This record gives sequence, C-alpha cells and structure tokens, in this order.
Amino acid sequence: MHPLNKDDLHGLIETRGWPRVSLFMPAMKRGEETRQNVPRFKNLLSAAERKLTERGLRGPDASALLKPGTDLIDDEDFWNHQDAGLACFFSGEGHRVRSLPFGPPERVFAGDRFEIKPLLPLLAEEGRFFLLALDLKRARLFEGNSEGLVKRPLEGGPTSLDEARRFDVPEKQLRFHTASPGGRRGREAVFHGQGGAADVEKDAVRQFFHGLDRAVQKSLAGTEAPLVLVGTEPLVPIYRRANRYPRLEENAIVRDPESMDDAELHRRALEIVRPRFLEARHRARLRYGDLAGTGKASHHLPSVIRAAWEGRVDTLFLAEGAAEYGLFDPDEGGIEEIVDPAPGEEDLLDLAAHHALAKGGTVHVLPPEEMPEGAPAAALFRY
Repeated sequence: MHPLNKDDLHGLIETRGWPRVSLFMPAMKRGEETRQNVPRFKNLLSAAERKLTERGLRGPDASALLKPGTDLIDDEDFWNHQDAGLACFFSGEGHRVRSLPFGPPERVFAGDRFEIKPLLPLLAEEGRFFLLALDLKRARLFEGNSEGLVKRPLEGGPTSLDEARRFDVPEKQLRFHTASPGGRRGREAVFHGQGGAADVEKDAVRQFFHGLDRAVQKSLAGTEAPLVLVGTEPLVPIYRRANRYPRLEENAIVRDPESMDDAELHRRALEIVRPRFLEARHRARLRYGDLAGTGKASHHLPSVIRAAWEGRVDTLFLAEGAAEYGLFDPDEGGIEEIVDPAPGEEDLLDLAAHHALAKGGTVHVLPPEEMPEGAPAAALFRY
C-alpha cells in the first residue's frame, strides 16, 4: 500500500461525478491491536453502502462499487502492514487505497466528488516533513507530522554501502568503524586507512550517497515538504554534497540515528522544522490582518466559498475540527446552512478547500483560537 501524495490529491480533486465514496479511519499498527482494524473497516463499508442507497443507488450497484474494499477484509498481509491511518476512495472509474502517517477521525462521505478536508494536515504541507537517517548499513526514510513518524520505502537506489560498493578494498588496508567517545551511546563514524585508503572509502560513501539521493528523489517526487538529515558528522556533509532535493533543511540532527528511538527522532526533527511552519502560518495571518476590510480578505462563509469556486482564493484558513454543512448555489452565490445534515448535504469547508486547492491556492488548518475573526473559515483573495 502506498502513502498518499500530492499527485493523488490532484487526481482526487480533478474528477467529479456521482457516485464517489471517501472513507477515512485510524489504524492500529502493533500486535493484538491490529485486530480492531477489520471490524472498524467493515462498519465503515456498511455505512458507505447505506449512504449510497439512501441517495438512490441500487443495492447491487453499491456493493459492486465497494467491492475492492470488501476484498481487503480477508487480506491478512494488508492489515498486518498498516500505518497510522487509512484513506480509501471508490468510484466507477476505479479505486485508491492509501496509507496516512496520522490517524484521521472515522468518516464516510458519498457524493459527486471526493472529500479532502481530512487530508489537509498532510497534503497542504502544513506540518509535513521527511527525515532521512544516514547509516552505511541501512539508510531509512521517514515521513512525519506533528503526531509522529512513519517509515517510507526507498526505491530506485541503494540503501546500504554494501549495495553500492563497486570495488573491494583489502581489509588490511581499510577499516570503517564507529566509536563512542567518552563511553556515550551515540556513535561517531571514523575513517581509517593507509596510503590513501581512507580517501578510497570516502569515495565509496560518496558513490553510495549519490545512489541514495536517486532513491530519495524518486520517493519524494511530487512533494514540497522539508527534508531533515540525521547522521554522524562524517556522513552529513558528504550527503549534502550529493543531495538534489531542493527542500533539504540547513540544520541537521548530528548524531547516530541508531542511538535514538522513533520518538526521539520525531522530537528532534520537529524542533528543526516547526519554526518554518509557524513562520509561514504567521505571515499569512499578518497579511489577513493587513487586508481585512479592503475587499481582499473575508471571513464571510458565502463569500469565501464563492471566491474559492471562482478561483480567487490565494490563501484559505480553516478551523481545525470545524464543519459547516449545507448547500452552495454557484449561480446565486449563496449557501443554505443545515444543522442536521442528511445524505447529499456536504461540508462546506471541505468544498471550499476542494476548489481552493484545485485552483492553486494554499490552505492552512489552524487551531480555532488562531483563526482570523474567530470564524470557521477565512480567506485572502487574489483580486
């Protein structure tokens, strides 16, 4: 199962037409807890089938649409390899099943478009980052956000020095080992050699890192999130010279990644990337304050949705956890807000995000207390 990326998001946004089903759920990743995944998934599939038939789809057609999901129920290998969350999308043109590095609330939506708001913390690049652990025996790539790290596959290049090595250096001439100065747990990489052997080993490491960079480029294609390095002092600068990913962070975690568990890796990486995310959010909020009352910013929900539909939203702010159900009339530009939503009545905030992203806008998901005007949605307009 592949992680969700921006190409998936664009594909979800660009296609419309009844029926389309979006299903989200948190997933258990460890031990006996994984048994909770299947009954939860079955319940959500049943809810999806009810929503489809309530909107007029024949029962057999609803079952056929959801069959790719039903086929997963007995797939033990699938359920034994879960990340923190799961997103499924079903339509007459096909289906997508994607992993998420965070656990979204359980949610099923059936309509003429796919729902995307549960994905915004990940795909709007709000708090999303990657972490590359440099180790000569096993390089690893992680995807992270504010909640944790999820390991990602590295394909298209070597993930160890042994894979990349193209020549042998006699053992009597060369040793590469790690030491622990002062008895500390963290290791420091040390090159030893005679008559230039250390330079030969560095060349092998450089060759490995060029290959590793190819794998990173392939794995991060279509993303714009920052990449943090973690590794010892000899390795980090060598990899920097090989790197071609444009969003590589200047600061790195200069320590042996094998000396830290995932929780510490996450905490240290978050310390590096958090200022970048907070700065972008802060600048956008300041700009809203400057433009409020000029006609180029608004927290009036009908105006925000209409502007998103017309492609005029440059930056959209949405309150975390908020939902506003109703119907939008693009001809009149107004909305009918509904307190008790019925099948077919959609989350207007999701609709605004859908159109804003489709037209190249940026979306920030903020805590309610940080929202401009304290509203569930606000926007900066292009014109």
